[in-house]
Amino acid sequence: MDAVRNHVAPDIVVCDQSGHRIEGRERYLAMQDSFLKAAGYPTIILDSVEPNRDEVLVRGHVEGGDQRVNGTIMWRVSFEGQSISQIEITRNADGISLPRFASVFRKREERVTSFA
Repeated sequence: MDAVRNHVAPDIVVCDQSGHRIEGRERYLAMQDSFLKAAGYPTIILDSVEPNRDEVLVRGHVEGGDQRVNGTIMWRVSFEGQSISQIEITRNADGISLPRFASVFRKREERVTSFA
């Protein structure tokens, strides 16, 4: 994860087409790790990477993990200098994106801490 940490802005925003969001590098890295583990460490295959002005459009698919994460996916990656500042994720409505997973995870955390 250190290699990723070095290329991600501290205030990164990761969002999907449904409005789910992750804000901040440490939260993003923690959720990415939890998501991959929960999904059975699927394989992410990049089909195309296309620079487009200040962003990069990446098309690919996920396979070999939980069926809810498998399938076609697109990432729009924006930069701030050399660091990734935003990732917009688009996939079919039935698929679970990283921001959607994080949103469910956050709601579970809130329920647990509300009984403290």
